[in-house]
Amino acid sequence: MMFVYLCATLVSGSSWTARTYPKELVDIWTQRLGPVPDVNSEFTSLDSVTMDDNESNDVEFDARTRWPGFISDSRDPGLCSGLYSFAAASMATDRLAIHGVTTTVVSPQYLLSCGPKCRGCKSCTVTETVDNIKSIGFVSESCFPFVSEKARVPQCPANCQNGSKFTPFRPKRVYSQLTVKNDVYTNGPVVFILNIFPSFNRYSSGIYSPGSNETAMGTEPVLVVGWGTDGSNDYYIVKCFRGVLFGEGRGYARIRRLNSLWAGTGYGVEFEQ
Repeated sequence: MMFVYLCATLVSGSSWTARTYPKELVDIWTQRLGPVPDVNSEFTSLDSVTMDDNESNDVEFDARTRWPGFISDSRDPGLCSGLYSFAAASMATDRLAIHGVTTTVVSPQYLLSCGPKCRGCKSCTVTETVDNIKSIGFVSESCFPFVSEKARVPQCPANCQNGSKFTPFRPKRVYSQLTVKNDVYTNGPVVFILNIFPSFNRYSSGIYSPGSNETAMGTEPVLVVGWGTDGSNDYYIVKCFRGVLFGEGRGYARIRRLNSLWAGTGYGVEFEQ
């Protein structure tokens, strides 16, 4: 399907530009959103993330520059709402490459089809995704390619596509007690949960922040890959899972560091080197 994208225009009184994306895409993005989390219940085991201005002395950082060729492109899950599995697989892909374990692309399909918690193309939680990672680990995309663009999820097979046995990459640990900037700088991108406001579906470039009268309509996971400042606005650089045509290029966006934008949950994975 071919989509027509209109030119971006500066949003009045803001530091970002907007464009009109095709309604079909916006509808898909909206349908895939997860709920705004209740930090006092569901995420109590993952509430130790620190987003502190004093975490790092580096004013600017971009993992794509520090580890060129090791930060994977954004992927588009299509009609599948399993964004948390995509975020986990993308983080694992990047960190496995950064730390010299393997440069293979990790399969989100494995988590969608084989994870014991929240199996299928549905909006899972961070806790369920972490439980899946701890239980089954990760396998390569070549072993179990993503086939659920239409939200049809195959059953978990006994072996890889080529008939070989699963040989999962099992993390040494999955952790939530982290400071975002320190962890990204040392270990690579981290999964974080972004509150999504209606205007984000029009984001094209610049440092995004919602309008003062907007209300979050849901959440979606992103990978924090860096940070910076334009002198008046501090921001994070994030990889979104909306396809390579979204945002500033290759699916990336710069998000202002406002408490209202961040759901306050996140995690990282560590592998044996």
